[in-house]
Amino acid sequence: MLKIPHCAMHKNLILLFLLVVSSIFASAQNTLIQTDVDKHFNIAYELYQKEQFASARLGFERYLAQAGVTDVNKKIESEYYIAFCGMRLQNADAIDNLNNFSTKYPYHPMATWCNYELADYYFNKKELRKVIVFFEKADPELLNEDQNLERNFKLGYAYFNEKKFAKAGEFFDKIKDREHKYTYATNYYAGYVYYRLGEYDSALMSLHRAEENEAFKYLVPAMVANVYNKQQKYDTVITYTEKILKDNPDIGSFDELTLLLAEAYYKKNKFKESLIHFKKYIAKIDKDLRADIYYRIGYCFYYNNDNSNAIEYFKKINSLNDVPFTLKIAPIDV
Repeated sequence: MLKIPHCAMHKNLILLFLLVVSSIFASAQNTLIQTDVDKHFNIAYELYQKEQFASARLGFERYLAQAGVTDVNKKIESEYYIAFCGMRLQNADAIDNLNNFSTKYPYHPMATWCNYELADYYFNKKELRKVIVFFEKADPELLNEDQNLERNFKLGYAYFNEKKFAKAGEFFDKIKDREHKYTYATNYYAGYVYYRLGEYDSALMSLHRAEENEAFKYLVPAMVANVYNKQQKYDTVITYTEKILKDNPDIGSFDELTLLLAEAYYKKNKFKESLIHFKKYIAKIDKDLRADIYYRIGYCFYYNNDNSNAIEYFKKINSLNDVPFTLKIAPIDV
């Protein structure tokens, strides 16, 4: 058997020992460096959780500026937190940073949060087309209950403003039957949406729900009366509208309610009562009327043996460029 000299074996053992020690030391040193790098991230995150956004942003920026940052997830998260902190601090670069993150990492969960922040920002700026763009990018599955409430109401309102009523209704429907800060506003707008879509029973349910709130109490009646009119429930129009006008003679929609009341009596062939309310309506407005309204007023005068006034109103018809009637919704502060 070949014998290895004792001194050579001893030398080999020393080299092996040094190699192992060197490897362990290098690994420990790398771990120490990485732990030190992560410490900066952890401190910044603690500041973020305490809503100390200015210090947190600086912390995340320091973390990204260090050599030896290898954790890809922490790098991405740091970019998000820098953008978010900037938004809370109203930094000039906040919007660009949120946009850049959303574009750079479109499938990252935090991209949804960026899109949510951007949509909310543009809602407050009343740039509602941008609200649609960014809320549609925000995955509702990644938002909490409060965030989804905001998303559904504000996205519904943005589509409503664009007159995309069916689309608006999709989002209002998700939240109109729940109790929250937007309950009455949601039902107010949903009622108008249903009216425009010809879903009159649903419109009435939502409008009466909105009517329970003091802020909408005096906005809803004209819309409700219009729905009854569309349903050709003229007796109901008369009963409902007369009560509203009796209880609230100074209501802002007095002229519209009075016109609907006059029209309802006209449809019931009660031309004497119809003329009484047409006169009240005429006294409240100072603009040209639609041709069909001039005709009905003229006919009421004729039926009540006032031929001179009947002729005057029939003459007005020929001078008009008629405009069709559209129910208007009163604006509210959202």
